[in-house]
Amino acid sequence: MCQFYILATLSMHQTLKVKHITLNHFKNYTTQSFDVAANFIGIVGNNGKGKTNLIDAIYYSCIGKSYFTAHDALNFKFDSDFFRIATHFSIGSLEKHIVIKNAKQSKKEFIIDDIVVEKQSELVGQFPIVFIAPDDVQLILAGSEQRRKFFDASYCQTDLNYLRLLLQYNKLLQNRNALLKQFALNKKQNLSLLATYDERLAPLADKIFEYRQHHAPNFKEAVNEIYHAIFNGNEDINITYDSALLQNSAKAIFKEQLAYDLAAQRTSKGIHTDDWHLSLNDNPIKKIGSQGQLKTMLLALKLAQYQYIAEKLQILPILLLDDIFDKLDENRINQLIKVVSSNQIGQTIITDTSANRLSDLFERNAISDFKIINIE
Repeated sequence: MCQFYILATLSMHQTLKVKHITLNHFKNYTTQSFDVAANFIGIVGNNGKGKTNLIDAIYYSCIGKSYFTAHDALNFKFDSDFFRIATHFSIGSLEKHIVIKNAKQSKKEFIIDDIVVEKQSELVGQFPIVFIAPDDVQLILAGSEQRRKFFDASYCQTDLNYLRLLLQYNKLLQNRNALLKQFALNKKQNLSLLATYDERLAPLADKIFEYRQHHAPNFKEAVNEIYHAIFNGNEDINITYDSALLQNSAKAIFKEQLAYDLAAQRTSKGIHTDDWHLSLNDNPIKKIGSQGQLKTMLLALKLAQYQYIAEKLQILPILLLDDIFDKLDENRINQLIKVVSSNQIGQTIITDTSANRLSDLFERNAISDFKIINIE
């Protein structure tokens, strides 16, 4: 039975929905509007027509940046020097409208209900969202940076204080690394100046570490349960949070690593090198997991992220599923749809090349509130 206990309480939460979105000069779109008010949306069309670009625009509206690239230059239509995304949301009975404007020669603008928001960070968490894309398996297979981004994205959407701590730490870390490079370039060291950065970085690092350590068990329990709900196996799934700060304080680590940092011209240890080890039967899943096990672990991680955000914000986020049919077998797709079609998951938007396949999937799972959008 594809039902998991932890998510059972989510049905009482408010639901975030996209109702309408208009794109101007965003990626391959010139000017186009879409009504997306149903609980389940299927976006269909041939490859290269803009299905993924449309759901990326929805993600952009919620987070203030693309899911796929950190470089906004790649989000402009090739012959344009600006883009605009206007999105109408509902959160329960509350209506919200956001406009994002970006021009190559000016600062990006965020306007929520006709009020200009100065920083992207002020947008994060207001419109919670979870995205599952084909290449997300790198969350498991790649290095620690991918997993830090994943867990930080979960924490940042739910806790503005954590987001502020992380932004401050990353800015100071960037400055500390620049200073270490400057020492090498000038062949002259100012250790007193370096110590001032350490004094400011250390308390931030300690707080971020405490937050991550405290919340790590939540994901471990949820991932294990969801994994076995999607895939009926008896594997032992585990997540272990690993940090240099488990052995020592950030201040002590900076002091211990001073000689190495000066030689390497970078800050070698800290919360920016943390990792979350994902294991299957006490072995790294990235090394021994089958394709099916890797895909199931990815879904479990993402749905655990969904659960975490929903519990913290008391809002069911939007769930975006990009091109899942090419990456999952039929059994896992059916199990996934059983999960997301329950009242534990909010608005779900799925891309595919076949309208018939999506319609059949919705109807087979007794989903009546759905809409198919064809991208010509």
